[in-house]
Amino acid sequence: MELEKGSSFTQIPWQIYRPNAILQELYSGDYKLDESDNTYIKYYEINDKKAKGVSCFVPLETPHNVPSERLNGPEIPYYFLPEGSYLSEGLALIYTHRMKLRFPSGDQGGLHFVIAPTKRMKKEQYEQTVKELDWQLCTIKVSAEMDELISRDDDLEGVEDFRMNELYWLMEIWHAQATNAMDRLHANDIHTWISLDKPSFQDLILHEARAYIVFSILARMNSSIPVTHVTELMYLGDILGELDAFEWKK
Repeated sequence: MELEKGSSFTQIPWQIYRPNAILQELYSGDYKLDESDNTYIKYYEINDKKAKGVSCFVPLETPHNVPSERLNGPEIPYYFLPEGSYLSEGLALIYTHRMKLRFPSGDQGGLHFVIAPTKRMKKEQYEQTVKELDWQLCTIKVSAEMDELISRDDDLEGVEDFRMNELYWLMEIWHAQATNAMDRLHANDIHTWISLDKPSFQDLILHEARAYIVFSILARMNSSIPVTHVTELMYLGDILGELDAFEWKK
């Protein structure tokens, strides 16, 4: 299944999933404030390749709900929008990139989308509009429930840019401490992408969707790391400084 980046839909083309969709509050990476009036959020043209919005995904392999002894703890409530259902006025589903995920049952792919605002609205209105979509409860089990990310001895062989080694390690830390299930899926994707594709830091910069996700995660991580964790803070500083130069805040 191949899609062009920025492909957009108002009718759901495939069954699409989001963890904790009905209760999940917005995070800073889920929206941008309107620079002219920060009581409103930025909205986008329906085919804007740089649109920001809440994350959701389409698993590509089946079965994608194989239980494992590595999945434990309270089950994450997952929801899906049925194929053929429509988004509310003022929302669009926009494709960003293909995810690479590792599960105890094997490697899997997924299509990552954002549900982006296409009309002027306040943050609270956008959040409520997303929550009130036709979400259906399901029992999918995904890597968000894993105790830790899957690592292999050769994961970093061929990864020549040390900043990507730093990012690989930071994603393991973030996955362990994150409380947001979608954040853990993003950590899985970045971690697996580094392991399989051996990208350089320049590859990350050029991959706008992943670069934005990394910046959003690390900015939140940076605010919560104790000052005594010198190595983590140094790694965060290395990567955030580079990304900040490319204005990912904007």
